[in-house]
Amino acid sequence: MPIDANTLIPSLWATLQQPAPTNTWPLGSPTLTWSNIYLGNGSPALDPTSGIIGYYPRTPAEFPAGVTPVNFAYGAGLVDRYQSNSIPGTTDMHAGIVAAAAQAAQGGAPVTFLAEKYFINTNTTINAPCVFNNPVITLGAGISLSGIQNPYLQTEWFGAKGDGTTDDGAAFQAVITTCANCGYIPVQLLAKTYKVLRTLNMSGSTAQNSNTVPMYGTPGTNQSSTKLITSGLGVGVPLLKWRGGSGAISMAQVRDIWFVGDSNTIIANSSGFGGLKFVRCTFDTSAQGLLLSNDDAGSFTEFTSTEDCLFTATCVKPLHYTVTGGLSSFNGSGLGSRTLCNLASGGTLITIDSGCFVYQAPLDIQCWNAGPATLIANSSGTTPGCTFLGRITVEQTGLLTLASGNSVYFCGTMASNNENWTAGTLIQTAATQLNSNGSVTPLGMRRGYKLAVATGANILAVAIPTSTRFMNVLITGAGYTFEYVFVVGGGGGTTATQLAALQANNGAGYGGATFTVNGSGQLVATNAAFPASGLTAYYSEVQLNANVSNSFFGLI
Repeated sequence: MPIDANTLIPSLWATLQQPAPTNTWPLGSPTLTWSNIYLGNGSPALDPTSGIIGYYPRTPAEFPAGVTPVNFAYGAGLVDRYQSNSIPGTTDMHAGIVAAAAQAAQGGAPVTFLAEKYFINTNTTINAPCVFNNPVITLGAGISLSGIQNPYLQTEWFGAKGDGTTDDGAAFQAVITTCANCGYIPVQLLAKTYKVLRTLNMSGSTAQNSNTVPMYGTPGTNQSSTKLITSGLGVGVPLLKWRGGSGAISMAQVRDIWFVGDSNTIIANSSGFGGLKFVRCTFDTSAQGLLLSNDDAGSFTEFTSTEDCLFTATCVKPLHYTVTGGLSSFNGSGLGSRTLCNLASGGTLITIDSGCFVYQAPLDIQCWNAGPATLIANSSGTTPGCTFLGRITVEQTGLLTLASGNSVYFCGTMASNNENWTAGTLIQTAATQLNSNGSVTPLGMRRGYKLAVATGANILAVAIPTSTRFMNVLITGAGYTFEYVFVVGGGGGTTATQLAALQANNGAGYGGATFTVNGSGQLVATNAAFPASGLTAYYSEVQLNANVSNSFFGLI
C-alpha cells in the first residue's frame, strides 16, 4: 500500500523529498516511483509545455498551508501548480493565486506567474513576494489585487504593449490601482513609447486621497527613453490626475518620462495635492504642462514642484494655477531646481488666475524665448502679492517681460545674456514677509525696466509705496545718451533729487529730460523735444530702507 505523505512527520518528509528536476521521466515510464510512494499519487503528472512526465513533490510549506497541488509538473509557488489555467485569460485564477500565497506565507516559494494570460475576477490578496515571468494579468471590473510585496510593478505584466500604437490605458490604470492597493509601490516603465488614451488616476481611484503611486521611467541620453503619448482627451481633460487630501505630504515622484500630447492636452493636473515632484521629465506638445488647481471645498496645494525638467516651446502653458471651488492657497509649489523652459513668441511661462494666492513658490529656471514673451502673468486680483524664490537666468531673442498684471515679489537672483528684458510688475527683493493682515512686506527691493520713450511725459516705473529708492535712468538712441542717478522718497508727489549726471551725449539735439514723482510714487521723465519713437529708457531702482513695522524676521 502506498504511503500517504500527509501522514509523514515534516522531518521525514524533508528527508524523502527529492529536488526537481531529477524527478522526471520520459513518457511511458513505469508509474511506480519514489514520488508515487510519498505523494500517494496514482499516476505521474504531464508537463504540457515540455511533454515530460514528472513530479515536483509536495513541499514542507504546503503541508501547514493546507495546500494540495493539482499539477505536480509545476514547481512550488507557481500559480499553475495549484489551479489549472484551463482557458488562459478567461478562467478566474483566484484560487490558484491564493493557494500559492498560502504556501509562501509558510516560508515557501514566492508566488510565481508564468508567461501566460491570467484572469482574476475575485478580489485577491497575496501578502507575499511575487515573481513575474512576463505574464499578462487582467482584472475583472471593480476587482482588486493587493498585498504584492515587491519593490515595483511593470505595466507589461498587466498587458501594456509599449509599441506607440496600442492603447495601453487599461493596463496602466490596472497597474496603478494595484500599486495603490499594495502600499503605493512604484510603477516602473521601460524604454518604450506608451500610448494612453484616458485619464490615469494616480492615487488608484477618483476619490480624494493624500497618497499617490510613484511612476518611474527609464533615463535616456538627453531626454527620457520612456515616452508617454496621448491625444483626443478633449479640452480640460488631463492625462495624469491627482485629487488630494489637502494637508498631507506624499513625497512621491514622477520621473524620467517624456510626455507628448496634442493641442488640447493637459499633461498633469494636481488638484489640492501635497508633496508631488516631477523629476527629469519633458513636457512636450500640449495645451498645459502642469495644472495646479484647488477644486474641492477646503482644498489647497502644497510643495508640488519640478526638478531638472524641460518644458518645450510647444507646451503652450507650462505652469498654471487656478481655483474652481477650493481655497486660494498654493504654498511652495512651482518650478524647482534647474527647470529648463523654452517659450514660443507670445508665450507665457506661468499663469496665475484670479483668486490664487501663490506664495513661497520655487522659481529656479533657465528660460529661452524665441520672441516677445512673459515669464509670469499674474491675474490674482485682490489676494496678497504672489511671492517666488530662487534663480532666474534668461537667454532671449525677443523682449521678455518678467511679470505682468498684479505685483509679483521675487526673492532671489536674476541674470540675462543681454538687455532685452524688462521687470514689468516683478519686484526683486532680498526677503519677503507675509503679514497677518494679508499684506506683503518686502525688504531690499530692486527692479529693472526697459521701455520706449516718446514725446512729452513718460512714466518710467510702477511705484514702490512709502519707500526711499536709489534710481538709475539711462535714455539712449541714435546720437543721444543721457544717464542720471536720483534719490526718490516715498509716494505723495515728492520730487526726485538728482545726485549725478553720468552721461550727456546730446548729438541729436533733444536736450535733457526733467524728472518728477507723481502722486502714485512713479518717476516721470518729460521732454517735449523727444521724438515719437527711437529712444529707449533703461531704468533700475534699489530700495534704501526696509520700512518694516515692528520687526522683520525677529529683528527690531
